[in-house]
Amino acid sequence: MKPYVKLRTAMMIAEKKQEELAAAIAVNPTTFSKKMTAKAAWTMWEAYKMCELLHIPESELTEYFPKELSVPHESVAHQLTQRQNVSMKGVKK
Repeated sequence: MKPYVKLRTAMMIAEKKQEELAAAIAVNPTTFSKKMTAKAAWTMWEAYKMCELLHIPESELTEYFPKELSVPHESVAHQLTQRQNVSMKGVKK
């Protein structure tokens, strides 16, 4: 099953395309696609903006952006680890 089924359904009902929503939340279409497949994490601002654009009540945010999908995909987690390693260079333990 694809992630974000309820969000995808809301997009269809609102007749919004990924490209349109990507522009509205200021990300490129490739990044938007990665978010929709849980290979990149949504920011809180993006999630709230998507709710606004798709007329989803904020009280239902977690139904459309479930906690179990909020953990970045392993490739994103790896990138974050790499950034932390780089930022820690030269820091004495």
